[in-house]
Amino acid sequence: VTGVQTCALPILDLILNTDIKKERGILVNNKMETNIKDIYAAGDIAEFENQVIGLWNIAMSQGKVAGYNISGHDAIYEKITPVTMLNAFGISLFSMGCIEESPSTKVLLYEDINGVGYKKIFIKSNKIIGAIVIGDARRSPLLKSAIEKELPLDEINLSSITVDELLDKLKKLKFIYVSIYFHATYPNKKLQIMLLLILPLRISYIDMVCQYNLLLH
Repeated sequence: VTGVQTCALPILDLILNTDIKKERGILVNNKMETNIKDIYAAGDIAEFENQVIGLWNIAMSQGKVAGYNISGHDAIYEKITPVTMLNAFGISLFSMGCIEESPSTKVLLYEDINGVGYKKIFIKSNKIIGAIVIGDARRSPLLKSAIEKELPLDEINLSSITVDELLDKLKKLKFIYVSIYFHATYPNKKLQIMLLLILPLRISYIDMVCQYNLLLH
């Protein structure tokens, strides 16, 4: 038996008067299986590791895992960092990662009361774990990269920093990390210069490695 839902708020009427465990959603393990054998849940109705995430790509991934296990194959769900990007009606929206405040989370906030501008960054254990940007989303790729790569912020004083100051430091920090990596890995000075010049073009690390491999072959 499988339950799948596609809306923001889980409707749990389906499991009323059953022994299936629930909290905000139906509790599942990493096989998308509930506490009752051979009963699965996926999508917005499923709660995995204390999270119910209403995003299409995550619902698709969970559904595939549930389907494989139902058919007798062994599949494990690996968490996907949730990302939402929207450009409509003259407004840009970017949201990624964990955007729930908690006592252990530091939140940096910028809000432009005179226009459409909003930035909120969530930090935990000296790493950015989530972000919301409304309005100018040009720096969203920088936040996306920092969240995905779990970029450490140990060298940044977060006690009184603003959102824009943190973004400026992130850009420099990312450049320093990649610069050190290339100086340590590739002794060819001309190649180092070429690769480092690619950085302002916002080409990803993988793209740069591909460029290097192409040069070798």
